[in-house]
Amino acid sequence: MDKTPSFQDFLANQPLEISLWSFCLHLLLAGLLGFVLAWVYRRFGTALTNRQQFSYLFPMLTMTTMVIISFVKSSLALSLGLVGALSIVRFRAAIKEPEELMYLFLCIAIGLGLGAGQLGASLLAFGIIGLVLAGRGLLHQKQQTAQLLLSIRSTQAQHPSLQQLLDTLDPHCQAISLKRMDQNAREHEATFVVQLTSPAALSEAQASLLARWPNLQLTFLDTKMLT
Repeated sequence: MDKTPSFQDFLANQPLEISLWSFCLHLLLAGLLGFVLAWVYRRFGTALTNRQQFSYLFPMLTMTTMVIISFVKSSLALSLGLVGALSIVRFRAAIKEPEELMYLFLCIAIGLGLGAGQLGASLLAFGIIGLVLAGRGLLHQKQQTAQLLLSIRSTQAQHPSLQQLLDTLDPHCQAISLKRMDQNAREHEATFVVQLTSPAALSEAQASLLARWPNLQLTFLDTKMLT
């Protein structure tokens, strides 16, 4: 008699029993590392978003990933079921900042490692990556001077071009960096990080822009307020 297990038998195998102690320990560690990563993101991140609000997702995402991997790691049937479930779920979250995507992947990586039982490797990787992120953030803060976030929104029939905006701002700024630009048929919006030449340059830049395009909507925001 052929004792070679069939594919159906392989799928029918019951998943291994999960140790509740190990499961709870890894779940708590996932939440703790998620909170630590959220603090690192708020403290050292550079994304032009509300980092406080976005970082609230990190602990839950890390713990959820860990739970899913713990359930499916020993069962091919559950793994295939997870793939099928994800294939019918449509995610519409708009992630526009590359740094946000990097931190989300790091949350998922931590959850994957802890869910797979790789406690030592997960802690080591998190420690090294956390130090790299903190070092990069400190270096960026030392190099960074007082900066403002400038949002320019135009709903006019003739929208100013990017080069026109840069030429108008250049006399009043030591440095200009384009962070985001959105365009559609009705409106154009450009977001810059600017370093002004002097405190008076703020009103001068505003006056120069409105003199050329009176209907522009301008918003100046201190980048430190985004944390």
